[in-house]
Amino acid sequence: MTATILLLAGCGAGTHSPAAQGARLTKAAGVSSITVICVKGLWDDTRPIGTKVSTPPAPGERGQRGLVQITLTGPQLVAYLKELDANAHPGWASGGRDNKAESTRVYDALSQAVDKITAVRTSSDPAPEVIIDDTIPTTAP
Repeated sequence: MTATILLLAGCGAGTHSPAAQGARLTKAAGVSSITVICVKGLWDDTRPIGTKVSTPPAPGERGQRGLVQITLTGPQLVAYLKELDANAHPGWASGGRDNKAESTRVYDALSQAVDKITAVRTSSDPAPEVIIDDTIPTTAP
């Protein structure tokens, strides 16, 4: 049985995580909080199963357009990144949720933000914020 498990793991059956995933998770674990602003449906489709956090409307005009504000702790961010990674980069035997496009979009946005996080320099350093609000730069006819 051990040989079978090793064979499956070596054949692309598991998640195809980006090379930076381990370091990214370590960095995310040290975040006191991060705010994600996105459409509620995107959060509902990608959040880690069983995670319950408040999703109040985003401030101002974004909230009026249906965006919500989610605040995650470092450990919650780690769980979210793991869930997104599993769904955005599945192996052939992963059997994850059917939300690859959504998970990829959120994973890419969060990864870019986490990669830019640095150690706190002063007590007034702002908490990281990620806004996922793609728009069309022109008005519709």
